[in-house]
Amino acid sequence: MMPFFRIQKFFAFMRIAGDPAASAGSFNSIYFWKTLLALALILCAGTGILLLFYNSGHETALALPIASMSVLCVLLSAICVWSIFSHIKRCNLTAVSTEGIVTELQRQINGLRCLCELSDISNDTGMTKDKILHCAATKISSGFCKPENTGTAITVYNTSYRTENFIKIPNSISAPLKIRGEVIGKIEVCFLNALPDNDFSSEKSFLAEIAGRLENTLERFDTLECLIRYQSELKEQHKALTEKNVALREIVEQIEFEKKKIKEDVAVNVEKLILPSLKKLMQKYGQKDRGYFDMIQKDLHALLSSFGVRLHGIEDNLAPREIEICDMIKNGLPTKEISEILDISPATVDRHRNNIRKKLGLVNNSVNLSTYLQSLA
Repeated sequence: MMPFFRIQKFFAFMRIAGDPAASAGSFNSIYFWKTLLALALILCAGTGILLLFYNSGHETALALPIASMSVLCVLLSAICVWSIFSHIKRCNLTAVSTEGIVTELQRQINGLRCLCELSDISNDTGMTKDKILHCAATKISSGFCKPENTGTAITVYNTSYRTENFIKIPNSISAPLKIRGEVIGKIEVCFLNALPDNDFSSEKSFLAEIAGRLENTLERFDTLECLIRYQSELKEQHKALTEKNVALREIVEQIEFEKKKIKEDVAVNVEKLILPSLKKLMQKYGQKDRGYFDMIQKDLHALLSSFGVRLHGIEDNLAPREIEICDMIKNGLPTKEISEILDISPATVDRHRNNIRKKLGLVNNSVNLSTYLQSLA
């Protein structure tokens, strides 16, 4: 017979083995009684075997029933033990499945926390693009089941932002980064202690979600940079146009100054050179052609006025003879004197006067032709 304390210790072991939940404080009465039954059957079988051993030299009528009972007890105890160990196996499988569910839930919690932190970083207007990408590389690792064994690298426009534990290994996944359909970089994640045959399907889906959020952030920064660049270009163009306007204004002022100077030079030449020569001709040829000389003198004075410029605007409608007569009328010459100078009849001069009035729009108008032409001067 086993000592009592050994039987009690074995009973406690069988109770915990029969129901693993008993170690956590729960108690399964069915498997407890199964354990008791198995112990009782084993005890009965052992007792029968001992009785057969002690009576092996004596033939008794009870030998066969005792042997049969011992065998039956052994079979029943084996069934109880098989039932207990089957339950232990099921409990172990359940524990493994529960562990997988807990691991997946933990991964999803980490992923949601990671996405929230990335959103907060992206919406922080005080952070630059480089700082956001550096922080994102650190936060992405925390979104997976084992952040301490996960390395992350973000590459944008040939610039890399990575964690210290990132290395290129076969156990890696990646997702491209695109802006308006153009690939500008990628996100890479390596798993240092993962099994080689893992397909990382859930991790790839999670990484694609992160890539989509980073693409929105990068597109916002790209648009902002384009706006700043366009504003800078517009400022440069405005500055160049302002400088051109200043230069053009200076050129116009210079042209006006030169025009004024030329006009002054012409006036001086007329006063100092041409008019004295004209007076000498008048004195030499007498009074016969005085009217002609007076007209030339007045034309020289008109040269300094705006009459020629204004008459130029309507001279396309006037014949050369009509322009000549306009000049004489403006200088106050009467019809008779004009006819003598041009060696034509007074009727021809009147006909030219009428044609001039028609072309100048003075028909049925009381405006004097001489007055009108003088107003052009």
